[in-house]
Amino acid sequence: MKRVYYFWIAAILALLFGLLMLFAPAQAAGAFGLATSAATNTIFRVLGSVMLGVALVNFLVRNQPMGETLRAVLWQNLAIHGIGFIADCYSAAIGDVA
Repeated sequence: MKRVYYFWIAAILALLFGLLMLFAPAQAAGAFGLATSAATNTIFRVLGSVMLGVALVNFLVRNQPMGETLRAVLWQNLAIHGIGFIADCYSAAIGDVA
């Protein structure tokens, strides 16, 4: 896959999930099987704002030549998804989410 396509896809997905979490936190929490509360709504809104920031960074670097900054953004994407996956697995293993 060309790098520019990766960044477009990553930006669009982060934008969609970020908007969902920011403007419809109860629905986002429900997708994870979590009960809706003021606390979960707040956490999902904060996470949504972070995802919108990630979307913006991915969009802004989509056409940049390979360099230290672009490598840092690629590592950032890997870290977000890798650490998130580990956290999701851990939450499922201890029974916090279904």
